[in-house]
Order: sequence, then structure tokens, then C-alpha cells
Amino acid sequence: MTLSDSTIDKIRRLQPDLTLVYSDGNAELTGVFRVSHNDEYVDEYLISLKISSTYPGKQPDLMEIGGRIPCTRDMHKNPEDKTCCYISPEDYCIWRVNND
Repeated sequence: MTLSDSTIDKIRRLQPDLTLVYSDGNAELTGVFRVSHNDEYVDEYLISLKISSTYPGKQPDLMEIGGRIPCTRDMHKNPEDKTCCYISPEDYCIWRVNND
């Protein structure tokens, strides 16, 4: 999995504190993800976003690795593998249909 130059440029512009690393055909973004609303800073989270070499067949795994979000299903975080739920079931179904 290799991200396009335009995608990398956009990530660097919007989230300059994320680092991109390639390993075994997979891509991983790690670092501070800044949250804003209407161009106003809201909060930030330490994250890891793993993009499989099979993308878009498999959606990326997002993990909040700074320990700020409790690891419970109520907080949309899977206790088994620590991944975060960042897409609704309905949107996931649409995403799967469009990426199979």
C-alpha cells in the first residue's frame, strides 16, 4: 500500500504532527491528531492509523494510543484489539459496497 503524493501532501498540510511509515507493504500514520471545528482548535489525541496492503478491501485500523479514551464499547473502542470505531455501521456497509 502506497499513498499517493497528493494524499501525503494533504495529510502533512492538515495534520503536520503525524508521521508516515511503510512496513511490509502496509502504511502507518502515528502521532498527534489535532481536532478542530470551524478552524478552532478543540482537542488532540495520540493515534496510530494502520492502512493494510489490502486497502481499500479492508478499512484502516485506528487506535487512540495516548490512553485518553477508555477502552470500552461505550466509548467506541474495542476492548479486544484496542481499535476505535470511527464509522457508523450504515456508512461501513456503503464503504464496503463501494470498495469490493
